[in-house]
Amino acid sequence: MEELKLQAIVLGSLDYKEKDKIVTLFTLEQGIIKAVLKGVKSEKAKLKFAKEPFCFLNVILNKTGEFYTIINADLLDSFFDLTKDFKKYYSAFSLFEIVQASLMQNEPNPLVFIHLLKALKLICYDNISSSLVLLKFTLGMLKVLGYRFNFKTCSSCHMPYVNKRYLNLETGAFICGSCITSFCVLVPLSSFHLLELLYQTEMERLHTVKANEATIKEALSLVFKNFETRTEKVLKTKKEVL
Repeated sequence: MEELKLQAIVLGSLDYKEKDKIVTLFTLEQGIIKAVLKGVKSEKAKLKFAKEPFCFLNVILNKTGEFYTIINADLLDSFFDLTKDFKKYYSAFSLFEIVQASLMQNEPNPLVFIHLLKALKLICYDNISSSLVLLKFTLGMLKVLGYRFNFKTCSSCHMPYVNKRYLNLETGAFICGSCITSFCVLVPLSSFHLLELLYQTEMERLHTVKANEATIKEALSLVFKNFETRTEKVLKTKKEVL
């Protein structure tokens, strides 16, 4: 039996046996793992908080083979205010869904972990559009998956854009009007320029980005469509945040 001390964000939990839960954790050191939290449905269980989505924890696990059991946890941040606002709540769950659609279990990615933690803090505590944070995070996850955008020239003919821009869902890249195919969707200029700006803006400086909510949602819809095509996963929270 091996004892592990990890930093973790609780992505969700499911009932297991009479009083237990299986908790999905995104950990800094081990990536996404599932761990049993025993006796947590008891009214007096001291680790009840460790099953709640959004909680940021220092957690101690026992590992036997591939099987994890939570034996202790310290709460670092509950992000409780996310549960008080419908829009923030579903935006945060969308972050989780994107992470789980992008990473395999037991696939450590410290950069994604840190970016997820930053995104949760921005949505919970800062006066920034949760949709804008979600858009920035999704763009970052596409980059992690190997899909990078060229905002200066068409990815097909490599000529500078003149008028309209399109998103080629077959390749996941932007192209010009001369190179469109049946797999292309028009990208409004306002959304294109917002995406270009976000691509160059660090998460910590999102407060400097000014855009109306309609443009943000328009751009988010396009990026979600691209993400779903690339990963072949359907984002269930999409309808709640668009």
